[in-house]
Amino acid sequence: MHNHHALLLTWRTFLPSILTLVVWMAHLAASRWIWHQAVLSVRDVISHWLALVLVGSLGAAMVTVDVYFLIVVGAFDRVKLESKFDEAEHWLSSWKAPVVRVVTLGFINPRKMVNEEVQKALVAASDLVERSLYLTTLQMGLRVAYGLSLWLTWAIWGGSGATAEMAAVAATSTALSLCWV
Repeated sequence: MHNHHALLLTWRTFLPSILTLVVWMAHLAASRWIWHQAVLSVRDVISHWLALVLVGSLGAAMVTVDVYFLIVVGAFDRVKLESKFDEAEHWLSSWKAPVVRVVTLGFINPRKMVNEEVQKALVAASDLVERSLYLTTLQMGLRVAYGLSLWLTWAIWGGSGATAEMAAVAATSTALSLCWV
């Protein structure tokens, strides 16, 4: 495993990790400092067709991705991978590997075969991690977009608990937050 650590931790997995962290931080900041002040009811959203389309479509996309995560996304089969690594370790540490190499006059090298299989398993694990990180980024991005659409509905049309002054403050901070992003 020590010889193959570069297969699992590559730029292909580092980039989605950073992207996931940035989206998570944006969601955390927005939910702590911006969105908590909004008071919005279903009636407020339904009363404006543009808000209904925007909030409804983002909400449907968010729920679709969540359902996809629950139903389709594959789990990491740790037991199967561990059994393959245990089998490889057994072959390399037993007397069988050198005997096979000697008997076949070096044409079959069990160490090389095991090395190739370990590389395949680690590349597959790296692909799974990369795909999972991109899907997590998509899921969190949809949550940020959905929260922003609700907050913008409140800021532009004023929810049931909003006054005209609160709506003006919200519109100003929306403009500032959009410049920040």
